[in-house]
Amino acid sequence: MSNFINPRVLAAESLDQLDYELVAGTLMYRDRTEDFANVRGKKVGESVDIRTVTDFETDEFTGTINTQEINQSATQLVIEKHFDVSVEITARERALNLDGIREEVINPAMVSMAQKIDTYLLTKVVEAQGLFASANLLENAAEIAQARRAANLQQISKTNRVGLVNDELEATLLGTDVFHKFDTRGEPAVDALQEAMMDRLMGIDWFSTVNFPEVSYTPGDGTTTLDNTNATDNVQGQSTLVVAATAGTFNAGDKIKIAGAKRSFTVAANTPATSTSIPIVEQINENLRGLDGAAITVQSSGTPVDYQGVIFNPGSFGFAAPPLDEAAGDRTGVASAAGMSIRVTEWYDGETKKTYWSFDMLVGAKCIDPRLALLLGKQ
Repeated sequence: MSNFINPRVLAAESLDQLDYELVAGTLMYRDRTEDFANVRGKKVGESVDIRTVTDFETDEFTGTINTQEINQSATQLVIEKHFDVSVEITARERALNLDGIREEVINPAMVSMAQKIDTYLLTKVVEAQGLFASANLLENAAEIAQARRAANLQQISKTNRVGLVNDELEATLLGTDVFHKFDTRGEPAVDALQEAMMDRLMGIDWFSTVNFPEVSYTPGDGTTTLDNTNATDNVQGQSTLVVAATAGTFNAGDKIKIAGAKRSFTVAANTPATSTSIPIVEQINENLRGLDGAAITVQSSGTPVDYQGVIFNPGSFGFAAPPLDEAAGDRTGVASAAGMSIRVTEWYDGETKKTYWSFDMLVGAKCIDPRLALLLGKQ
């Protein structure tokens, strides 16, 4: 290896190419990497606690104030993956210049790494708190408008709102008049028709990925009502809904709706009939105390649902890729930028008489604020 083509140069080139290849990784909030800044010897299993902002209610002042506790919700982001691409380097590769190494080694390695990272990151979309499900999912302008309305009701910020869909839902969107008719959309319709670029529509920046997880399930059919008899029940920060005796079943993963609440909640474990509590994945993150007796139902009750996309604010998902330590005793380089880091190491194996390059990185992800994400489901 020449003095110019060294591990630090390779790491910087790799990070640049990886950033270009990522889809989900460019749409999620990356600044969570900074949360690991004070962690030494970072490895799989390291974690940080992240707190989400509480919801308050504004009262009309009539002579007496109503004080509210700051009951924040908390979640934990864990470094779960250590991804690696290791390749054998022969005299031919060592004789290449930087452009040749980029084309023959770095680019294909980073395409593979990006696919692995995106696939992992997208497993977190099922942690979204909301669900918009329809038999005619996004097939026309009215359907897209209804999905937008669901995002509005869930109070997902209209700033930087993103729609990420699988290849099937992308084909549906591109086939609608509203996407490719020039007289309704103008110049972006030309890009949609000629280049299959969806761009922005109805306040949402649309993207697609082939790595969206295939999730299909049949929701339960449970019904009940919220029970706020005790002042300590159903307050923000708790992970259990206290209810009247349930009828039917609530299955793990079901999205349940409380009449009058802004958002859905996700059932954490199967809950049989006659139960008086429902465990939820999200901690209670809005004020439910004024909804005593409100009806609770399962969204798409008893009807199979396939997840095909998600509408979200980038801040709903946290993505961390903190730097690994440089490997001792080997030629190694670490590059960090834009909330990501990758390590490149060269070593010689005396037993096989071969030289290898290893590209590796740590990755962790979490739906840190599920209030800001809405799943799109096909019934």
